[in-house]
Amino acid sequence: MDIISDFEKLKLTSTEVASTHDADFCFVDFFKKGSAGRVIFEDHVVPYLPLEDLLAAATTCRQVNAMCRAYTVGEVLAKHSINTSRFHKMELGKFILASVSTQYTPDSNIHRRFIRTETESFWARLYHPSQLPELELAMCVYLNIHGIQFEMKLDDDFDWDANRDESTPVLISATFGDEDAGTVDVTVILRYLLMKQGNTELILEPPINGPRYWYNCLFGDPCECVTKRLWITTRTADGSVQRHVFPEDRTVKMKLRAERMDADTTTDE
Repeated sequence: MDIISDFEKLKLTSTEVASTHDADFCFVDFFKKGSAGRVIFEDHVVPYLPLEDLLAAATTCRQVNAMCRAYTVGEVLAKHSINTSRFHKMELGKFILASVSTQYTPDSNIHRRFIRTETESFWARLYHPSQLPELELAMCVYLNIHGIQFEMKLDDDFDWDANRDESTPVLISATFGDEDAGTVDVTVILRYLLMKQGNTELILEPPINGPRYWYNCLFGDPCECVTKRLWITTRTADGSVQRHVFPEDRTVKMKLRAERMDADTTTDE
């Protein structure tokens, strides 16, 4: 994609604006959907702008608003067509506050959007667009823990070939709990953790100042007051299947990757 000439046109001096060469150039069109300018701005400029600057820029025009769009928890749920009760939305909001990074949302500078529906009006906290992967991961964790049915397919937006290494085992399934007292399937949680971590290595480590039983915060507690384990089933390039077992709250660091959902296969043990 040749963008050099377009960038040259962005030199908006009075002489150049008046020239015939630049008279037909539209600054807004440079950032239209699918353009090189929009891709560069969204991928390389937006992540470095604080939320306050994005919100100010979003008021300039519709095109810039689309590139600088901030999100509330409810808007991300709606983006994935997930419907749940107000109680779970409130609890999910608390869970997200405790789990996402504060890089773009320092406590000293909170931004909110006024939401008005047919039944209620309220202020909702805004999150930086660069935090979307974290928000979606936290939602997957929360919804999975509470047994809420959802379909949050991020496969189409993820570059599965970027770090594809056939020597890295593939995630088949994961289970947490006790085989006698009760277990829960946590495959979707590990899957999105891998996507967030670059899809080359699974890292599970206790959060800073987190609780003692931090696996419960990540996976839920399928059997209270019972010592649990985490089982991870993987497949290697030669087709062999292995089952790895980790004691509760054990730090994990292992080579692992997930495949596109329609390529995943489930193996019965």
